[in-house]
Amino acid sequence: MGNLCQISYKMAQVSGTQQAVDHAGRDNELAYQEMLRGLELKRDVETILAGTNQAKLAGAIGTPRKTARSCRGS
Repeated sequence: MGNLCQISYKMAQVSGTQQAVDHAGRDNELAYQEMLRGLELKRDVETILAGTNQAKLAGAIGTPRKTARSCRGS
């Protein structure tokens, strides 16, 4: 039995031009991209928690911890 932690994050970026352009159906391109990254992160966490192959990897003292099933892009 153990208590391991994995920190997952997704980065959202837009250029100044993308932010300034009037996109149909949305006011703020950065907010839209952050929402998409949030949904992607929620799917990744669900896969980590409910997916198969859930063996834990503790690693050495100097290496960061991660679960057996890693997220794509994190």
